[in-house]
Amino acid sequence: MAKSAERPAASTKSTWKDWLNPLWHWRAIDAETPRSDEDRGKTSLQVLAVLVTCCVVLTVQEYIGGSDTFRRWFPGNRKDEFYDLWGFAWWSGWRVVGYVFIPMAVIAMLPGERIRDYNVSAKGFIKHIGIYGAMFLAFLPIVYLASKTQSFRHTYPFYRMANRSQTDLWVW
Repeated sequence: MAKSAERPAASTKSTWKDWLNPLWHWRAIDAETPRSDEDRGKTSLQVLAVLVTCCVVLTVQEYIGGSDTFRRWFPGNRKDEFYDLWGFAWWSGWRVVGYVFIPMAVIAMLPGERIRDYNVSAKGFIKHIGIYGAMFLAFLPIVYLASKTQSFRHTYPFYRMANRSQTDLWVW
């Protein structure tokens, strides 16, 4: 593949008027996107794959990944003490499938794409552990204060029986 002539770098300097213009953001992103001259004006398979994957994942999670679907598809023994927990496990499992496995499968199927090129790796985790710890400590008081509000307590925890036993807590 012949290397195309480099485009002139887009100006990174912006003014407050640029920020008010909704198209400025798109132009700035477009200017930073590396592409060759022959790729200009062509549809990107990667962008199409991302958009379709988002639509599919969100639809699957809405219509299949909810605990209400679990109750409909697996009516089972509702007197089972862990029946609600299984519904939440179903919900959690579909979140992992939808946000991790399906996107990784799509990346693996795209020609010329590798999962590791999308920074899906534990590499560098230890190197940045200080930043993660600092962010945790910075937000801990905010979360603590939020946890004292009535609306927070009304929503969390999702699984109300998590304090019933060690099994409930660790499985949840």
